[in-house]
Amino acid sequence: MRRAALVELAIRTASAAVLVPLALVPAWTGGWPLALLLTLAGWRIGYEWFHMQGRRGLAAQIPASGAAAGGLAAYFFAGPAAAVATACLGAVTGRIVREGFTRTLHRGLLGVALLAVPLVLLWELRETGEDGRDLLLWCLLVVWTTDTFAFLCGRVLRGRLLIPAISPAKTWSGLFGGIFAAGVVGGYAGILLGFPAETAVLSAVCVGMATITGDLVMSAVKRTHGCKDTGRLIPGHGGVLDRVDGLLFGVTLVAIWKLIVEGA
Repeated sequence: MRRAALVELAIRTASAAVLVPLALVPAWTGGWPLALLLTLAGWRIGYEWFHMQGRRGLAAQIPASGAAAGGLAAYFFAGPAAAVATACLGAVTGRIVREGFTRTLHRGLLGVALLAVPLVLLWELRETGEDGRDLLLWCLLVVWTTDTFAFLCGRVLRGRLLIPAISPAKTWSGLFGGIFAAGVVGGYAGILLGFPAETAVLSAVCVGMATITGDLVMSAVKRTHGCKDTGRLIPGHGGVLDRVDGLLFGVTLVAIWKLIVEGA
């Protein structure tokens, strides 16, 4: 591994040492710590999203605040569907307050809805009791394992680029390394949770694939808007949206799967 890659790995590891406990504790406890974390993360994700749309300073902060505050209030008063709708309404209101009525008022609102859904589903998943807690922690493990081994295998093994038109760094070796590691680590963890071996491994592989898909989708969005990262808040990772893009896809898959199983 080249020196630059080693330096990047060291920075990413140091950031992870701070971020992992910050995510694990609220995920374990649920309740207001998780609600606070999701609200803050939602605000930051919204800010980075609007920043990508070309808005700067208050022009990004105010609609992000409207989306986060509106979504949070609506959830506890009217439920998950209202939270997503009100997040969009809050973003529109924030834009009107800052910019007045413009022809580009709708720009980026679809992204607000698509980003709000996984955050709501994450909360819904955790609120289903101990099973939801265990599934959320398992999902975090699989997503982090996929990200870590995709990075390591991509940097060490290199090889052919995955989709160079979207991402100039992601490789096939990183893809297969990440998914293989997800199947091994997530499969073993799933067996410990009581899943049949085949179900545990297959589920982990699916979440690993969702994680990489989320990363690629966000890479395509960033390429469309001409930026490498969504922010600079997290050393070695970029913005919060850069860090959670795979998780948003992974937790959506797990939450929907649990809803289907419970409804069957």
